[in-house]
Amino acid sequence: MADFNPTTSPDVALLEAWAGYCRQSIENIAAPAGTIEAEDQMNTRLKVHEDVLDDVAPLTTEGLRVKLKHLLIRYNEGADIEDALIHGRRPSAAALSDYRDALLWRLLGGLPVDVPLAPVKRAAVA
Repeated sequence: MADFNPTTSPDVALLEAWAGYCRQSIENIAAPAGTIEAEDQMNTRLKVHEDVLDDVAPLTTEGLRVKLKHLLIRYNEGADIEDALIHGRRPSAAALSDYRDALLWRLLGGLPVDVPLAPVKRAAVA
């Protein structure tokens, strides 16, 4: 099997957008508190990457992984999850307390087997 090369992947746009999103997120966090205009500019640069991540359909499993990462960040809205996905760290148990977040984390290969997923609670059928 050939080594994966992101520059020749059919999902190069998604992979580059994810890399750009990660770089910009790190830059935004590291930036000193500034003016509202400066923060707006940083957020605008981040949104360029988010738009690609939102709009481009994946063609490979690597592209699907990128879409799932972005979905988890958007769905969870927690800095802990974003930090974990960008820096390869493990999120806190609280960040994965919702079974849907835990399911997405497990799909991405980040959740050990010893962390159970909560069962889906279904409404009683009348």
